[in-house]
Amino acid sequence: MLTPSGTPRAIVDKLAGELGKVVDLPDVKEKLAGQSAIVQLRAGDEFAAFIAAEKTKWAAVVKASGAKID
Repeated sequence: MLTPSGTPRAIVDKLAGELGKVVDLPDVKEKLAGQSAIVQLRAGDEFAAFIAAEKTKWAAVVKASGAKID
């Protein structure tokens, strides 16, 4: 789940907490496991660092592939 840039920290924290409760529900866990989904809750600065690292990693992969963007 993503929020727009500039969303107040209190709202982001509230959403993260509520989402954590939902993914901990037994029926949700079962449904996610049945889809081979892996839930990794990351909020705030940790999530921002993850996104930055992913952008760097995948930019290198795209560049190495020789893909062209028109």
